[in-house]
Amino acid sequence: MISCCLGGVDFQVTVPVCRFDTEMYGSGTRHATFVRNLAVFDGSIFRISALEALSMDPQQRKILGLCIRNYVAISSSTQCALETAVDTSAGVFLGAMWTEYEIFLNLFYGYTHGYSATGNGLSFLVGRPSFTFGLIGPNVVLDTACSSSLVAVHLATGSFDKQESVSAHAAGTQCMLMSQTFSILNSIHALSHDGRCKTLDSSADGYGRGECFATLYLQAIHGNHVHRNNTMCLQLRGTGINQDGRSASFTAPYGPSQQFLIRKVNSQNLLNPNSIKFLSSHGTGTSLGDPIELAAVAKAYEGGTGVIIGASKSF
Repeated sequence: MISCCLGGVDFQVTVPVCRFDTEMYGSGTRHATFVRNLAVFDGSIFRISALEALSMDPQQRKILGLCIRNYVAISSSTQCALETAVDTSAGVFLGAMWTEYEIFLNLFYGYTHGYSATGNGLSFLVGRPSFTFGLIGPNVVLDTACSSSLVAVHLATGSFDKQESVSAHAAGTQCMLMSQTFSILNSIHALSHDGRCKTLDSSADGYGRGECFATLYLQAIHGNHVHRNNTMCLQLRGTGINQDGRSASFTAPYGPSQQFLIRKVNSQNLLNPNSIKFLSSHGTGTSLGDPIELAAVAKAYEGGTGVIIGASKSF
């Protein structure tokens, strides 16, 4: 992902006909970012039959593959990693907003067998990796809209403090299968006409939808010990969450709440505001959200030496 952003790779494409017919939802954007080979999955690795695999939400399939990659990254071999994972207090914290595959199955295939139940739904989505890898730590799925994966990371780190977990997979998934969702978002003028999010730009006209499946493997730090077998190791100084409260409208952000959270997290983790060099913003790419967020950051870091503001969705 980082190399693609630095290389200026353009992810947006016209909605593939293999997904759905854009004419079904009338006017609106015809562009978004889609994961290639979404249906590719080797169930035999996880002892999952072809029938069960077909009934599983693609998000379930992808999360299994990502968890294996996490274990490979911290171990000398896949087999060793999977064996040592069993019965460990490893948690799974997953942010997910849409579960459209079940609708897709019922609409086109009329699936009614047991696999269609366990293959879909939020509780089964997050429960699958814990069952497959034998993890006995907390298992939590949540939907806080755009912040879902960040809140998953926050809850995962909190489980370390409460000694509920010694490690955790914090993940976020998004899979786009139904044209109706695009239609709904177009109706409230949330989507950019060209599928691109132009954060902090005068041409900003909405956000661009995209599919993504990502996990972070987190471990509690004991003293100065950090497990460094993997190729990349970062220390997370702290996290925090709150809510907008009563903003101007139900979907509008609220600047004072954003200011309060930034200051609170910096204070709790003894971070000097002047030491913050880059802030990755939500960056909705809308004339409503961007000015509110930018003003909140400016006030939160008022008197500082300056911080660069960006948004990964607009690289």
